[in-house]
Amino acid sequence: MLGLAQDEEKSVRQYIEKEKIDYPNALAGKKVLDAYGINAYPTMILIGPDGKIVAKNLRGMRMTELVKEKMDEYDNELKKLLYII
Repeated sequence: MLGLAQDEEKSVRQYIEKEKIDYPNALAGKKVLDAYGINAYPTMILIGPDGKIVAKNLRGMRMTELVKEKMDEYDNELKKLLYII
């Protein structure tokens, strides 16, 4: 998970601290926002390892289910490529 913001760094840092957000956050420029079609907050986007959008604007349990499903898929693909001990 990665949080993106367009605000000034100082206000973003204050918000992160106030809300005790423990996942990584970054300041997003226009190029990133345009690439993923972000034009409102919050926007939930699930991005695969290849950088392509898997799903957009999902909420609640459906987002949770899809993340788990995709993580299991990626884990199985990784196991095919590596000898896991």
